[in-house]
Order: sequence, then structure tokens, then C-alpha cells
Amino acid sequence: MSPQKGFIRYRFDVLFLFVFFEVILYDKLPVAQAVISVIEYTFILASIIINRRVGVMYLISFTLLSMGAWSYVTQESLPYNFWGLRVFGFSANILFCIGISFYLLISNRFRVRLNKQNLASQFYIFFIVYSFLLGGVFTLASKNYYDNFIKDFLVYLPFFLYLFLISFLSAEDSKIILKYGIALSIIAMLISYFSGQLFDYGEGHTFVLMNSFSFSIIFPIYFFKDLFTKKHLYFFLASILFLLIQGKVFIGSKSIMLIIFLLLWIVTSSYRAFKYFLFVLLFLVILVQPLTSWISQNIDPDLVVSYKFNQIFSVFEIVDIDLIAFSNTSMGNIVAEAVTIIHWMDKNFFQFIIGKGFGGGLNDTNGYLATYVGPGAGYSEVDLARDQFTRFHLPLFEVIVKAGLLGTIIYLRALILLFKRRDIFSFSFFIILLSVFSNSKEMILLSLIFNHLAMSLTKPSEIAASHIIK
Repeated sequence: MSPQKGFIRYRFDVLFLFVFFEVILYDKLPVAQAVISVIEYTFILASIIINRRVGVMYLISFTLLSMGAWSYVTQESLPYNFWGLRVFGFSANILFCIGISFYLLISNRFRVRLNKQNLASQFYIFFIVYSFLLGGVFTLASKNYYDNFIKDFLVYLPFFLYLFLISFLSAEDSKIILKYGIALSIIAMLISYFSGQLFDYGEGHTFVLMNSFSFSIIFPIYFFKDLFTKKHLYFFLASILFLLIQGKVFIGSKSIMLIIFLLLWIVTSSYRAFKYFLFVLLFLVILVQPLTSWISQNIDPDLVVSYKFNQIFSVFEIVDIDLIAFSNTSMGNIVAEAVTIIHWMDKNFFQFIIGKGFGGGLNDTNGYLATYVGPGAGYSEVDLARDQFTRFHLPLFEVIVKAGLLGTIIYLRALILLFKRRDIFSFSFFIILLSVFSNSKEMILLSLIFNHLAMSLTKPSEIAASHIIK
């Protein structure tokens, strides 16, 4: 049955109502939030019973559109909305996904739908299974802490649930989810701005609320133009430009990373442009110093975007690694992790070859990581007390420590293949895999949506058709 036919349909206005409540009730009226969240989960359950494809589309859309980690990054307590609601301390969203997966498995007469994946999604499977098995062995041998192993496992467990749920959707279903998701994310930002429902990032800095789509679609939105009419596309572009000029869109170091790789992707998208790639790269390096000076003189230093640009350019300006690593900035934290990992690889080469699996962490051999311990910082007090730092800012670091050399090779090859593809869905999967896939279950889900669309554009000879295992 088509998602646009039948008793229950996948509707834009239903999603708009969901987004409206997400924004208006942000950090307010927890009882009302909890009641509405229960109604939303009940609605999805009814939708799946009536039309499982439509129900799965709603479940995926609500999960991605909910105001989650990006808005509550500095929150000490979780909200009671669709993203943050907990049942006996466990995520209601994950428990619901597990229950729905069992229901679909049983109602499908115990037939499991599996898609043969491309190399990029095969990396996910290898990384999670390998890290789980290796981490389990190390945990049993008391090399990894049990609670760290469980935390890592819970971060990546949803991958298999999402992979199963997405198998019920066609590429067209995923395209509709993406189309509505992009549109409603920008509308949510506008509602957030005009209603004054903002989130704080540091003292005195407020920004429009953001969901999982927000990170990946703000800058490359023009390349999704085939999803929209010209009128809608221009409206969305003008809205983003307006919010950027107002300084109300949070732009962190990873957003700037996205911009840089987007420019490189555009430059290398044709043979003629590729011939001048090295020249352009050299030109950009030469421009670093004057660009830094221009930003410091012309952009309000109180804006986080100016602060983040200066963090990045400081890497080129400061020769002393210690100064960068102890700077207590996002870029400093990344440099601190990189130096610590390099030191670990040098002193423990065999461990680097095989990795440490889920729960595996690093000792703060240089004393850099202790700088970033505390509320709202990168690490918890228990990490410092144990001298075992297990979660890292970049997925590359996570892969190196968890899956070792082999996992890193597979990961880098997947990134290269995705970057070389010329479609926006593959590039979007690339940017999430490069920058944020290890941050949250929502980013894993969004990356799988992009991969589902990218695979639909791949030649049949490169990817086998779906098949059923009884």
C-alpha cells in the first residue's frame, strides 16, 4: 500500500504539528511534554498496525525532527519530549523501536528483510560487531570497564534496529522523509526564532533550536533543489540566510568542517575543476592569515561563529601544540585527543593493530584531556578518576581506538568512495560518517536514510537486490 493512500497517510501537517509542539514546549511544562509524547508514541503504534510503511515513516521522522542532543547539548537534565522521555531510566525511543521491531518481525511471519549494503554501510556492520566482540573479551578480562562497555554498546545498538526498519521502505519513502524533514527543520528554526524559544551555548549566547537534520542540511541545502519547487527552495534559502545574518544558527567546528568539505566536493566534481585543485588548496592556505585578520576585524567577536573560526585558524598560527591542547576550546580538545592517540599508537602498537573494542579508552599520558573534564565539557569526572577516556570528538578517533588498524582502513576507504560519488545523498552520508556518526543514535539513523537514497542511485551490479531470510 502506498504511503499516500489508505486510511492513514504520511502527512506534512501531522509532522508540522509535531514540530510545533517540540519547539513551543522546549524546556517548559514537563507534564504536558510527557503527555504529548505518550500520545505521539500511541499514534505511531496505531499507524504501524494500520499501515506499517507509513508507521515506520512517522517513527523515523519523529525521531529525526525531535529537539534532541543538538538543542540540549548543555542541559543537565533530559526533557520529557519525544527524544528525551525515559522509562525506568531507559530511552523510551529505543525501547519503542525494539518493541516495534519485534512486532514487525512477528507480523512478517518471522521473515527478516535484509539488504546487501555498499562498503560504507558494511563499515558500520564490521565496526559494531567487531568492537562488540573484542570489547566483550577485554571486558571479561578486566581490561575495559563494564559500564564503559555497556555505554558504547547502547550508543550503537540502534543501528541494527534502524537498518531493519528502513528495509520496509522504498527509496521514494526515504526521499519523502528527507524532503519533509529538511523543510520542517527550517520552519522549526523560524518558529524558534520568532517565539523566542532558544537554547543557550555559553553565557549570553542563544541560538535557534536544532534537530538531527539541522547539522547536515543548512549549508548544502541548494544541492537538494530537486526535492523542492523553486518557490519553496528560495524561501528556505532566504530563511537560512536571514537566521545566519541574525547570528542565531549555531555554527561549531564540525559545521565549519562541513563547509570546507562541501567546497572541496564542489571543486573536485568536474575534471576541469580538479585540474586546479592543488592551486586552489595552495591559495586557501596562503589566505589563512589575511582571512583570520578580516574575521577578527569585521565579525562580532561575541558571535560563536567568529570564535570557532578563530579556534580553527589558531591551529595554523600557533606552533606550540601544548598551547593549543591546553586552550580549553573545541579545537584544542580535538588536538589533545589526536596527540594522545598518536602517543598511544607509538607506545602500544599491537593494541593499535587490533583495537580495544567497546569500552576501550586511553590514558591521559600528556595531561591534555584533564583540561576538558566537568559539566558541559567533553568528559566526566569518572573518566579522570579512572584515567580512562572512552568517548572522542571525531569518529576517526573512535574507530582507531575501538576497531584498530583494520577498522580504520575500512573506514577511510568508505569515506573515499562516498566522497568520489557525485550525488548529494552520498556526500551527505560522507559528511555524517566523517564528523558525527558516533555522537548519537539519531545521526546513525539519518546517515542510513542518506545511504538508502545513495544506494538507489547505484548500479545494480554494485549492490545486490534485497532478499528474505526465513
